[in-house]
This record gives sequence, structure tokens and C-alpha cells, in this order.
Amino acid sequence: MYYPLGIKTDYSLMKSLIKIDDLVSYATKNGINTLGILDDNLSSSHIFYKKCLEHDIKPVIGLDYVYQENHIYLYPSNHDGLVSLFKLTKLDNVDSSVLQKYSDNVICVIPFASSSLYDELKDVYKNVFISYSNEDEKKNSLLITDKVVYINIILSIDINNAKYINYLEFIDKGLKLGDQELKDYTSNVLNMDIKEDTSVLTNLIDIKFPTDERYIPHYDETIKDSKEYLTNLANKGLAKRLNNKVPKEYQERLNYELKVIINMGFVDYFLIVFDYVRFAIKNDIFVGAGRGSAVGSLVAYSLGITSIDPIKYNLLFERFLNPERVTMPDIDIDFDYERKDEVVEYVKDKYGEDKVAKIMTFGTMTAKEVLRVVAKINDIDETQINALVKKIDSKKSLKENESEVSDILKRNSMLRKVYNESYYLEGIKKHIGTHAAGVVVSSEVLTNIIPVIKSGDEYLTGYTMNELEELGLLKMDFLSIKNLTIIANVLNDIRKTKPDFNINQIPLDDADTYKLFASGDTVGIFQFESTGIKNFLKKQRPTCFDDLVMAIAIYRPGPMQSIDTYIERKNHHAKVEYLHEDLKPILESTYGILIYQEQIMEILRKIGAYSYARADIIRRAISKKKLEVIESERDNFVNNAVKNGYEKDMAVSIFDLIVRFADFGFNKSHSVAYAMIAYQMAYLKAHFEYDYYVNLLNTNIGGEVKTKEYIDEAKRSGISILKPDINLSSDAYNRESDGIRLPLRVIKGVGIAASDAILKIRGDKPFADYYDFVARCYGTNVNKKTLECLIYAGVFDAYGYNRATLIKNIPAIITYAELIGDLDSSLVSKPEMEVNVEFNDIELMNKELELFGYYVSSHPASKYPNVMKQVDIASYFDKYIETVVLIEHIKTLKTKNNDDMAFITGSDETTTSDFVIFSRYFDELKKVKEGDLARIFGKVEKRLDKYQIIINKIEKI
Repeated sequence: MYYPLGIKTDYSLMKSLIKIDDLVSYATKNGINTLGILDDNLSSSHIFYKKCLEHDIKPVIGLDYVYQENHIYLYPSNHDGLVSLFKLTKLDNVDSSVLQKYSDNVICVIPFASSSLYDELKDVYKNVFISYSNEDEKKNSLLITDKVVYINIILSIDINNAKYINYLEFIDKGLKLGDQELKDYTSNVLNMDIKEDTSVLTNLIDIKFPTDERYIPHYDETIKDSKEYLTNLANKGLAKRLNNKVPKEYQERLNYELKVIINMGFVDYFLIVFDYVRFAIKNDIFVGAGRGSAVGSLVAYSLGITSIDPIKYNLLFERFLNPERVTMPDIDIDFDYERKDEVVEYVKDKYGEDKVAKIMTFGTMTAKEVLRVVAKINDIDETQINALVKKIDSKKSLKENESEVSDILKRNSMLRKVYNESYYLEGIKKHIGTHAAGVVVSSEVLTNIIPVIKSGDEYLTGYTMNELEELGLLKMDFLSIKNLTIIANVLNDIRKTKPDFNINQIPLDDADTYKLFASGDTVGIFQFESTGIKNFLKKQRPTCFDDLVMAIAIYRPGPMQSIDTYIERKNHHAKVEYLHEDLKPILESTYGILIYQEQIMEILRKIGAYSYARADIIRRAISKKKLEVIESERDNFVNNAVKNGYEKDMAVSIFDLIVRFADFGFNKSHSVAYAMIAYQMAYLKAHFEYDYYVNLLNTNIGGEVKTKEYIDEAKRSGISILKPDINLSSDAYNRESDGIRLPLRVIKGVGIAASDAILKIRGDKPFADYYDFVARCYGTNVNKKTLECLIYAGVFDAYGYNRATLIKNIPAIITYAELIGDLDSSLVSKPEMEVNVEFNDIELMNKELELFGYYVSSHPASKYPNVMKQVDIASYFDKYIETVVLIEHIKTLKTKNNDDMAFITGSDETTTSDFVIFSRYFDELKKVKEGDLARIFGKVEKRLDKYQIIINKIEKI
């Protein structure tokens, strides 16, 4: 009986068009009951095994292994053999003795092309075959051994796709059609009509992955009773949190949670997380307030894993850990962005390098990417493909996008060709990556359970995240967000003068902080930076912490549809109504609107008498729109509600409310935790403004758009931005008595290498004058171009020469530097400076814009005081105004009536505004271009709560 044994999947990166789902689907439809893959890694082994078993297909797993520059095929006969290969593939510099060590339960198949290895390998493996792919190879193989088997490498399921295997190589090598001859891959297509018997090999193989295993390591082998240890820690921690006054409600909740954690076998899990969070805190690594559903755990709060009291905010433990739905817990922790890896290294040191690894991911060719690479192969002009790609919705497949781009494809046959060819490559795995946060911590050496792969200097899991959880491995998320780095660095600065300042003890009712939120002054504030949410805040006018929690939960797709109702009710413009009075305690904090997942659970419990655990299971099913569950549960809920004393019609209405809002519901635990980070940032901004902006800017060095936004915001707050100075600037933004000093590295054309060289040379000895700087630095990472950039940036202004003079004298000063490098400095005279008239103001400002991306000294519009400033636009609503702005961006378009119009972005020294010009005055646009300073006349109007200026006249200045 013929079973294919040489199928490569797309896990053999950029070598095969075969996806495992497609392969198994094809086998099922065509009655194939045994499949053999032969990838060049083992990352496909578990997912292939699982998919085959789901469809009653026998999985045969092979590894195409390169030994002494020859290919050999290694097939594990059982799971132990697979583990042997896990261990083998981790090793470098393998010889026959190493192969022997990991040969148990492994069948070796030597392809005929590598048959010279037969004599060596027949002494290594108990079962050795030679494979052939044609009659000649078969005859010659039989001269060596009678154990031969047919194996042909298969790279495509469909013969019509075979030519596109070439495209994988082209993409990998950056080739175009015509750069090399297309290879014929028709013999590498799955063909079930082959008259060969491969059962001689498949009969030797029976792989079964273990099930129901858990590999949670013991927190500490010296602890006799981990359950007792956790219980004592949690009780002590809670007492400390509550100043030794633990109310009955808290104690009962803690006891309940501990019971669930112990019964579900997650004691060590909590202790491990407790331990590495404690390590971070002890080592002054800033830890977030919490993240996700774990914030609903009082045990996590008591252990210091989170810093949110779940009872205070009505958070539910069952949303996190559910005794009726046994899955691995998921405590995600946010750390300081710059120091997260220190925590990961601590975990590796504690539990063993061979038991801890970051999680691998695969990058696949998405709709947009595959169009670009196939266009490149076809040598399509970039502007043409850009026009097509721009219309592609990245969340949809090419097939789903086709109707949106059909007009373009009809007009351009080459783009149609590219689109059609891209279908064959879409979704193919292209490269491996590292999961942003996921780390596996195991009680067993990882290669006893999974493959591992080397990426750079570290090992990653050979399986992706979902498979790891299925195999019982403990996945932990070590997340990092720059906002925590900002908070940590601001706190370090504050403690220089206020050593006892504690961010966890700031008042949550600070008026200045809420004033900042209510005004939408949230540039740089976590979760509150977007224009949309700033506008929402201005309408919401938050006055308490619950308002911030609500803002994070409601301002997202889905819940957004309730924003207008929420605002009207909050501001007493509409009455708050409830379907039933018993819903009031649950929905009162959100003005009668169902927003949080926890509220759904509370309603199911209150009206339908569900347990919290059962309520969470139903909530999940409803939110995933599982119609069969919804309909079967409707009767249960209604019947329970009627037994509970509610009218049937009312019960039906309440259930309909749950169904309508379930998929919009947001995890309140997560919202509370992230609102806390946002509040902490806003508090620091409100009370320690200079420290806040310095660290906000430092965390975003290199991000030009954000830097400009933060610089403009700091200026609006009255903070002076000081140009870089050759003796005062460092490699970071620094606070000085009269403002914030820019670092040298932010000057375009200078960069990190030159900046570092200058600072190293300067050390503790400032540059005495311009001559001294050039003499000491020229010829390191500082060249003529660097000098020009430094001069135009004004770093030498303190030496008394204007910038035009310094630019004029560059050749002479370079000659001086070269001479002084070869001779005693006392023998070389400083050249006389040839004084030049300074550049005009416009030239200087344009150079600043070129070198920084924004104006440091002054904005061109700042010279025009007697006009409307953009920061005051709200005061001029519905009035005609005159203003002066720098035109930053112009976007022209056609209206539905085919009229011309344009949107313009313009700025002055205070902020940026939006301008609109309609067809009637469209010719005014001919007077200006991007980068011009313009006097604009128009009327201030409001659109979607945002002010804009409708232009009727423009004058270029």
C-alpha cells in the first residue's frame, strides 16, 4: 500500500506550498488514511499529529536532517523516538557517536543520493532503510540492502500550483522572473496513483503524544507543604494590605480563592509568579498594577502580584479562574520596558536554562505582503502595486478583498496576474519570530516535551503558544510597556528630592489630575493619547476613578455605540433607566448601560441564580455567538428567573439584553488596572511636569512624530526647550533650571555614533572653544557633514560666533585640526575667523526644522502676535478670524458632486489646527504649498466636537 512519506509543509520555511490544514482536508476528501511529513524541523510535529487524529488519519512524522552535508530522513517509531529527535536537533557539531546517543526508537532512511553514509549509519541505527524515487535508484539501492522504501519529496498538493514553488525561492533570494530558469516541480506534487508499497515503514511507526500532563515546576523544593506556604503568605499579605483589619467579606473571599487554587493544582503557579514579581520589586524594576482577569483575584492582590483591591472595584475571581472550566491560569505581568529581560533571566537562573524558553512565533505572508513580493517577482512598478495594496483591508484575505479591488484588476492585466498568483502564496510561513511576552517555565527539561530551536543567541520553543498549553506547559507572559519605564524614571527623579514618595499612595481623588483628564490634556498618557478619546474625555468630564475605568472600557469598537447614551445620562441630560429595579445595583455605576463582562456575570447570577463559575462559561459562549448554546441557555435562564420570582417576559427581555451586549462586554479587571497606570501618569504630569516631559521625551528618542508632539505640548505648558549645547547636552533630554535641554543625538546628520564619540572625548573636560572641539573630535566619528549639522543646530552658539561664520570657516578649521593632530599644538596657530553676516531668520528656522523635525528656537508664526493663535480656537467658535500658520500638510480630494476641496493641517507656536477649503475658494490653494508660512482668513466651525477653520482667503507670507 502506498502512503506518502516525503511531504514537506510550509513549516519547512519557504520550501513548500503545503499547509497542514489543506493537506489533512485533501486526505480526508480522498480517503487517504496515512500521511507522512518530512520537514527540516520538528515544529510541525504536534500540530500535524493533532490534525491527523481529528480526521482518523495515521500521522507519520519525519525529520529531514542534514548530517555531514548529506540529507538523511529520521522517523521516530514512537513518542520516545520523537523526544530523541527533540534532543538531537538542539545540538551542533554532531558526529556518529551523538547520533548513536539519540538513536533509540528512531528509524533512519538514507536517500539514495546520500547512500555513501550507509555503512556508517547501519551501525548507529537498528533500523536503516535506503529510499528511492525512481526505478534506477531502486535497482541500485537493492544492491546495498533489501530494506528499501519509496520516498519522493512532495512540495505541492495541486499540480496547477507547482510552478509557484519557484516563487518561494525567488522571494527568499530576492529574484525576479528571468533572473533564473524556472524549475519543473511537477514530480514534487502529491500523487496517490504511485504503485509502491510504503507500509514496510509505516507499519513500524505508532506515535502517541501524552495527554493530561502538567509540567508546572515546584516553586521551592525545600518547602514541605506548598499549600500551607501559599495560604500563610496570602493571609499575611492581606493583613498587611488592610493594616491588620481584615473584614469578614475579605477573609471569606480569600479562603474561597485559596480553596479553588489548591483544588485546581495551581499552588506552585501562584508562588512562581509571586516570586518573580517580588524579585522585580526588590530590584527596583517597576511592575504594573496588573493586567487582564487576574486583577480579579484577591490572592494575587494579597501576594503583591497585583496592586488592585478586587473587592473594592467589584471584580470577580471566576472571570480569572473557574473551577468548572479547568484551563491553565493566565497571570500577565507588565514590567518596565527597559528591564523586563532581567526578570526573565532571573526565572531562567532559578528554574534552569534548559527548562525556560521564550515562545516561538511564525510570520506568514499576509494579503498585503504577498502582493508586494509577487509584484516584485513580476517586476511591477512600485507605484502600481502601492495603488492596489492601499485598497486592501489587512484584516481580510485576498479572496475577501477581491470585490473591493475588482475595478483596478479589470483595468490592469498585470495586476490581475499578480493578484491571481498571490492566492497560491498567501498565508505561507515565511520566518520565525519571538513572541513579544510569552515564556515557558517547565518542571521538565524542555526537550523531553517539545523541540527547541536556536534564534540568534537564545533558544526558543519549537512549538507555538497554543500547542504549548495543550501539552501542559506553563506559559507566562512577561510584558513590557514603555509607559512603566516613564513612570519608573520620573519616580527616580522625584526621589532625588522626595525620597519617600510612593506612587501607590497617591490620592485617587486629586482635582488637578481630573482637570487634566477633563480638558483632554492627555498627550503621553497611557490609553488616553488618541484624538478620539481626548474628545470623549472632554464630553465625559471625569471626576472620579470609576469614570476612567469606564472610559477605557467604552471607548473601543462595539461599546462605542453606547457613548452618546452614556454621556447624556452622565451629564443628566437623559434619565437612567433599568429593565428591572434589581439591575440597578449592577448597572448603576455605568448609568444603566451594560459595559463590563463582570456585569453580565452578575446579572446571570442575580436573575438566573447561576453560580459565578457557570455564569462565566455562559458569558463566554454568548460572546462567541455560539447560537446553539444561546438558544439552549435561554430556556434555562428564563426558567430559573421565573423560579426566582421574575415575570417570564421580563426574564426574556433581560436575556436578550445580555445577548445583545455580551460580545461588546469588556473585562473590568483589565480596565481597572490600566486606568490605574493612566491615573498615575496623569498625576505625575499634573504635579511633576518637568520630570514627566523629560522622561516622556527620553523614552521616545528616535520617534520623530511623537517627539514633535511632546515638544509642542511641553512648550504649550510653558516649558522652555533649550537647543543642544556642545558642553551642556548629554545623550538624553535633561532638565535644567530654565528648561529642558535637547541631546546631541537628536540632531539629524549627527546621530548616535558621533554623539557618543563627542561625549566620550568631552568626558569631564569641557571643550574650551570651537577650535578645541574640532581639534579633539574631528576625524573620529565627526566629519565635515557632522560639523555642518552641529553648527546649524546651534551647539556652538555659546562661543560667540554666528552660524554663518562657523560654516564659512569650516575648511580652515579642518586644516587646523589635521595639523594639530600631527604636530605639537604650541607650534600651530589658530586660524583667524573670517566673519560673515548671519543667515536670515527664515533660513535659520528652516535649518532647525530640517535638523530636528520641529522648531526649537521659535516657530515662524510666533512673529505674528496680533492674530488668532491655534490654542485659543475654541474661544473663536462661529466667528471669522485671521491667523498665521505654517502649512504642514495639504490633502486634496473630490466630493460626491465631483467638486474640488482640500484638508490642510497648519501650526503656529501654540498647537496645530485643521483647515478646510471648499470648491468656491479652491483657487486660493494655488497661492501656497506645504512648508509655506501663510496668513489665513476664515471661520471657526465645529465638526464631531473638533474645531476647524473654513478658509475663504489665503496669503503667502
